Parts: sequence; C-alpha cells; structure tokens
Amino acid sequence: FISMAGIISFAGYDGAVYLMGWTGGYVLLALLLAPYLRKFGKFTVPDFIGDRYYSRQARLVAVVCALLVSFTYVAGQMRGVGIVFSRFLEVDITTGVIIGMAIVLFYAVLGGMKGITYTQVAQYCVLICAFMVPAIFISIQMTGHPIPQLGFGGTLSDGSGTYLLDKLDGLSTELGFAEYTRGSKSMVDVFAITLALMVGTAGLPHVIIRFFTVKRVRDARQSAGLALLLIVVLYSTAPAVAAFARTNLIETVSGHGDERGRTHPVGRRGHAVGPRRHPSTGDVEIPGGTRLGPQRNADVQREGGRHQQVGPGLDVPGACTTHQTRIPCPAGSSTGHR
Repeated sequence: FISMAGIISFAGYDGAVYLMGWTGGYVLLALLLAPYLRKFGKFTVPDFIGDRYYSRQARLVAVVCALLVSFTYVAGQMRGVGIVFSRFLEVDITTGVIIGMAIVLFYAVLGGMKGITYTQVAQYCVLICAFMVPAIFISIQMTGHPIPQLGFGGTLSDGSGTYLLDKLDGLSTELGFAEYTRGSKSMVDVFAITLALMVGTAGLPHVIIRFFTVKRVRDARQSAGLALLLIVVLYSTAPAVAAFARTNLIETVSGHGDERGRTHPVGRRGHAVGPRRHPSTGDVEIPGGTRLGPQRNADVQREGGRHQQVGPGLDVPGACTTHQTRIPCPAGSSTGHR
C-alpha cells in the first residue's frame, strides 16, 4: 500500500486508475461472487466452476489459473518476507525467505484457515496504524487538518490561502513536469485498466477463500461490507499521502521551502532566490534566515586553501560556488547548494 501511494505520487491523476480498479474489485467480489460461492456450498473456485457449468474442462482451466495466480502472488510475498527478515535478523535473503515460510507454515498448520484469517486481521491493524499516523501528522503540518482526506483538498497552513493541489501543480510545472492533476490517459485506457484490475482483484484465490470461514451467507455479506469500509479508509488516504509526499519532496530537493515549510521567494525562471548581502550590515543572507558575517579579503586568514570569495570583496572560509556567490559547505564538498 505504500507502493500504491508511490505510484499515485509519481503518476499523478493517472494513478487514480489503480484505486478505482482495486476498490472496484472488492465491490465486485462482495456483491456478485462471495455470497453466492458460500451459498453454493463449494470451498474452492474450481469446484464451483466445474459444478456450475457441468464441465471438467472448465474446472481444469480454473485449477491452472488458480495455481498460476497463487504462485505469482506468493513469490512476491515471500520475496518481501525474505527482505524483511534479512534486514531484521541480518541474514541473507534466501535464509529470510526460509524463516518466513517456516513461520507461515507453523501458524497455518496449527490454526487452520481461521488462524490465518485472524493473522490477517492483526496485519491490517499494524498496517493501518503505520499508514495513518504519518499521514495525520504531515496533514497537520502542511494544511492544519488532522484528517488527511480533508487536508488533501484543503489550503496550506502558511497563510497564503493556496490550495495544496494548486501548489503542487505550480511546483510541477516550474520543474518542467506536467500538472499533477492533469491526466494523459484516454478514457479507453482508464476503462480497460480499471476493468482488468477489478476482475483480477475479485478473482484472487486467497481473498475468495476468506469468505468460507463464516457459517452463513448473511455473515459473508456483512464481512464483505465491513472489509469494504476498512479498505475505503486506507485507499482514500493513499492519494493524500501521495500529494503530501510529492510536495514535500519537491520543496526539499529544489530548495523552494525551508525547514519550517515556508516558501522561498521565486525568481522569474522559477528558481529560489540565492544568498544576498544585507544593505545595512553587509552580512550575507541565505533564504530561510541564515546570515553569514562577511570579512574583507585583506582581513581573512586563509585556512588550508579552503577560502573562497563571496560576492565582490567578501570572503567566507570553505565556501561552495553558486554562480557569483559562495556559501559555506561541509568539508570535502565541491558543489554549491542553490
């Protein structure tokens, strides 16, 4: 789900097709598949298809599709598990995969399908907390709204009255990218991608099998409705996280914002205004409030050759070049910070 927010942040408006497709897949599953599978009395999709259409060939096709989808899905999951355990236990990824498979096998054998379902419940609780807590705080920091969905459509908290999406569109165009809220996909592409994601999500074997852990068809419908509600909370937060992250990234990398989140003055070409000398004190000021006290060339003691000129007649030891001005930089650095 973090990757989903990353896709939306990278693709902008076009990334919304993934939200519509995956959410629509769960709606399709809850309304048209899960209750009827539970009512039919079969515990696997191939059994249902074989009996429903009176065809062994159809059942065989369903078995092949289920195995192909399951192995593809499990391969990605196990790779992720291996990376997590390799970082946590400081082992190689192959050993991490084996450890993860052993743990899954242990609680699956002991707890059965109900144990796996309760494990998924615990995973969702961890996931929603890890996803929502940063979203809430960054929403408060940037827009003043504690609810990320409201901050996504609200104004910035810097007093400018600019909407977050308008600010993001402006930052994107200044850097030469298309507007964040403008999509490039045609209606046919959007429809095709959404439909493919809906059908694929609704047909995931490990999702369908969850509805066989309840006793009645009514329970299956209720659990599907509750699952949709919890999914909406997560999926509606992803676009907000994407917009917050992209805005913060552009401001941080391009130098359009300082540590307090305010925007620096922007020149005619969209670049942040660089260091300048104060008219009364002669100090060199950097946007954001930093002031460097200048010294004349003749009065500065050179230290190890790391002594550069800052503007006309101004020296700062260990300075970095930014066009005609130089500002102090860490030792060993050779490029300026614009």
